[in-house]
Amino acid sequence: MDLRDWSVESDVKLDPQAYVLKPNIVLEIAKEMIAEPTPYPRTRKAAQVTLNKLREANGAGELSFSKHEIRWLDNLSNKADHLPEDENEFIQRVLPNIDRSKVRLSEYDIKI
Repeated sequence: MDLRDWSVESDVKLDPQAYVLKPNIVLEIAKEMIAEPTPYPRTRKAAQVTLNKLREANGAGELSFSKHEIRWLDNLSNKADHLPEDENEFIQRVLPNIDRSKVRLSEYDIKI
């Protein structure tokens, strides 16, 4: 346990990926995810909560983002916040961008 904690703590202030993999952050994200009923809203919620946690960490000085990274964080947050709540609406939005010769939608039980 100590080795894990040392490894995590050695990177959390330098790397957003390490920060969101801190056990307490993982548990907070998981708690929000399991409150959702199905995989799509769970994934949507995980993205939103993760981005919020990164923003909070930056504001609290636990992480330090450059101006360029803040723009990316803002962009990703905006996109995550504008994901439709309804899975079918999301599917309909992305269908025009899918190369159907490379993806067999029927294998995912997606009806078009």
